[in-house]
Amino acid sequence: MDRQQFQAWLDAYVEAWKTYDEAKIGALFADDVEYRYHPIDEPLKGRAAVVANWLENKDDAGTYDADYEVLAIDGDVHVAHGHNHISEFTHALIGVALGKRILESQ
Repeated sequence: MDRQQFQAWLDAYVEAWKTYDEAKIGALFADDVEYRYHPIDEPLKGRAAVVANWLENKDDAGTYDADYEVLAIDGDVHVAHGHNHISEFTHALIGVALGKRILESQ
């Protein structure tokens, strides 16, 4: 996955979170994904579990926005920097995604 593809994935991630569209969420992840909201959390395992969890834990409409940009790519390690905007809170995040896991779903 190159920088342009990774940025497209990040943009799709934000769009999926904002719309809670089941197909858009599912398209982001491989069948065998392990997904964590926080580094120390136990992972959600599998695409179906991630989709179900996102749909069960929705933010109130209009309270979420985010912007992410590609920071670095080294092999299968992809690093992004961005901000989540949830109501009056803004959280600065640095995320890491494994490109292989993401691309296997497509």
